[in-house]
Amino acid sequence: MRFLAAIIAFVCLLGFSGRASAQVESQFLVDGRYAIDFEGSGGVEAQAAIAVLEFDAEAGSFNGNSVNALPNLLGGRGLFPFTYTGTFAVDASGAGALSALNEVGLPFTMDLQVTAADADGLVQELAVVVREINPVTRSLNAGVIRRISSLPFGASSFYGTYALSLLERDGRIPVGGLGTVEFMGDGRMSVVLRRNQPDPEFGEAIRRWNTLVLQGTYQVGLDGLGSFAIADGAGNNQFSGVMAVTSTRDHRTEEATLVFSVPDALNGEGLPIARVKRVIQLPADRTEWFVSQGGLR
Repeated sequence: MRFLAAIIAFVCLLGFSGRASAQVESQFLVDGRYAIDFEGSGGVEAQAAIAVLEFDAEAGSFNGNSVNALPNLLGGRGLFPFTYTGTFAVDASGAGALSALNEVGLPFTMDLQVTAADADGLVQELAVVVREINPVTRSLNAGVIRRISSLPFGASSFYGTYALSLLERDGRIPVGGLGTVEFMGDGRMSVVLRRNQPDPEFGEAIRRWNTLVLQGTYQVGLDGLGSFAIADGAGNNQFSGVMAVTSTRDHRTEEATLVFSVPDALNGEGLPIARVKRVIQLPADRTEWFVSQGGLR
């Protein structure tokens, strides 16, 4: 049943399409490790995905992993991991396509457009749109691909204070949030989240800011995909999910996307998605420790 659910979820997210040819002669070079962050627009169900792919410009091929947040066969939501292999092409105008197969042999295609490249033509960012409308959620998936460090990641790749913005998609009650995340560099994290939500007594007639102080842990794989789990001291607010590095500088994580694994209890079937950005630079007296942990190369 889980295998069937994964197949159906994958087809529903990405749809079927043809294959892209190998990379053609172009002024643009897509090479190295790239993170994908995209969501569904419109439709009747919220969905999102994060992925990290390794591109080989010479071969015109790539491989990598993703986690997709989708409705499951039981009427709830789930996180579905997949492994990809495939081909890609980008022409002289920066337009291109990416075609792939997952581990069970199901194909999909994304259309690409280069949005940033360095002076040597090495592509730093692309816009992406999946070709088909999702048949279950009826949404169109689109997002951004950004080049990140090709060195191994780990818990120490996150260190310092990050600003957080959160918005819950497709819920019965509009909820958003702002705050900070403190990553300790060793797998521990703390969150101060201020949520704009309905007043407990008066409902939608009055909006209130509610502050949550959360503690927890995180782990990061070598490719920059990871997971997190946080809760308040009383255990009344518990959140977990997956995250992906989406921007780096000197191998330090500058930005990341967090996709929550279960709907927010306040918001019914809403899908919370948070993005964090580092705002405080690494203190000089922590540099030696950070290097020893593999966070700087």
